[in-house]
Amino acid sequence: MRNNNKQWHRHYGVYGVCVNKRKELLVIEKNGGPYSGLWDLPGGSFENPESISECLIREIEEETGLCVSISENLSTFDILTNSPYNGFDYTHHIAMTYCIDIISDSEKEISEYVNDRSGSVENDSLGYKWISIDSFCEKNASPLVIKVCELINNKKSFEIIEYVI
Repeated sequence: MRNNNKQWHRHYGVYGVCVNKRKELLVIEKNGGPYSGLWDLPGGSFENPESISECLIREIEEETGLCVSISENLSTFDILTNSPYNGFDYTHHIAMTYCIDIISDSEKEISEYVNDRSGSVENDSLGYKWISIDSFCEKNASPLVIKVCELINNKKSFEIIEYVI
């Protein structure tokens, strides 16, 4: 049973999953939020009035500079962490993940600031990198990256796509 006296932050987000032929996962280096200092999937929170696909495409462009398309729904994860955030004791992270395809290898520069519901805020991504899915652990990656890597390693039909960037 969970401690109901603690304050929970509930975060809904949508994230992109892209694995190349070398079994490397596209990740971003976080510099904000509860996963600051860890590798995370590109993606994030909804802005009004955004659809799932609009949110995901916008977030990936903001965090990586890459243009992508969405190919399929991968999974939804429910993550409970004791990561304090915005005055809350715990984070309940509900993450929808989608397989994405890179449609343009001419990346745009990542902006230091992005617009969100409250105006202009610092971008929580320091950029992207391709990292082997076998390299992630709880010390260097968000719980979402760990869960996605477990899913990829256990899914026999996961499509590996080759990207030259």
